[in-house]
Amino acid sequence: MKKILIGLCAIAMTGCLPLPDSRPIVIGGLVPLEGSNVLYGEWAIKTINLRIKQVNDLGGINGRSIEIVWANGMCNRETSMTAATELIDKHNVKAIFGGFCSEETLGAAPIAEENEVVLLSPLSTSPEISDAGNFVFRTAPSNENSGQLLADYAHKNNINKVGIIQESGNHNTMKETFQRKFNGDSVVVYLNEDDILQRLKEEKVEAILVNITSFKALNDLVAKLSGVDFGVPIFLNEVMTGAIEIMATYREIPFKSEILGVTFDVDATNPELGEFMDLYEEEIGKSLSFARFLGMGLDGIDVLTNALRNAENLNDGDSIRQAMNMTSHMGYSGLLRFDENGDVNASQVLLRFDGKDFISTD
Repeated sequence: MKKILIGLCAIAMTGCLPLPDSRPIVIGGLVPLEGSNVLYGEWAIKTINLRIKQVNDLGGINGRSIEIVWANGMCNRETSMTAATELIDKHNVKAIFGGFCSEETLGAAPIAEENEVVLLSPLSTSPEISDAGNFVFRTAPSNENSGQLLADYAHKNNINKVGIIQESGNHNTMKETFQRKFNGDSVVVYLNEDDILQRLKEEKVEAILVNITSFKALNDLVAKLSGVDFGVPIFLNEVMTGAIEIMATYREIPFKSEILGVTFDVDATNPELGEFMDLYEEEIGKSLSFARFLGMGLDGIDVLTNALRNAENLNDGDSIRQAMNMTSHMGYSGLLRFDENGDVNASQVLLRFDGKDFISTD
């Protein structure tokens, strides 16, 4: 074999041409693997790994397979900074898929920016991400849009005072966005406080916005609100809309009030999305709900793999960034393009819960 290679080199006037690079393309993944949001992380790993397997089975990226190394961001800024640093320093990744919540993305963003590594979040909605850096992208729309949807609904229905049930921690952006766009009064109560129901009744709120982000918090809320009819509508953020959608597949939702939720504008009836859900059940052995979040997640990894396919140099983060900026991808949430802030042109919709599914408010 050595003699053959020497002979080939002798034939070529300029020496041997380099063999095509067949090594796997390694990217990072940033999800919560501990804490109250661990279910989202487990869901993300299973779905994204399955999507990457589909890509690899079709030949990968120009003949190279993709490998994703997952790191624990815990939906926490400090933890995600450490996780992003490890992905870059230890695994030499030039692209990171995540975070799966805004705090993870905001924590990892300065690390990605400093090291010129593309960071693509499929689900983060904080308005702060718009200013997080040139290497930071997301396929989820900002909750500037969802806050506006809820504020518009309140205005049209003469709602002038809203109670906001808030989770302790850093999950404030939806609350702040809604308050900024709402022309009425609001009162904030925290889920871990005593007698929140009594306080909301005493405040005579005309609607309730549930701004929590974990299944643990939802279970706590269900226990407190079970069977209670405030006589006013309950608004849900994107995460809670999806969580209620999942919960409704295995138990009755005990809220007696009208429920309205903002969620991603994804065609949940798309046959390709249905095929993926069937494949997931076949491969993983469990059924998969959360269709709109699934659509956003798959759109995100599809956009990233297409950018890797189109980048001139996969060893250069800036080359991948340039390919991201050129994105024009028809996904489950429509034709996706990024603006100068790395924000996508996707949107949210406001839906009404009918006891089993979320349906149009029209």
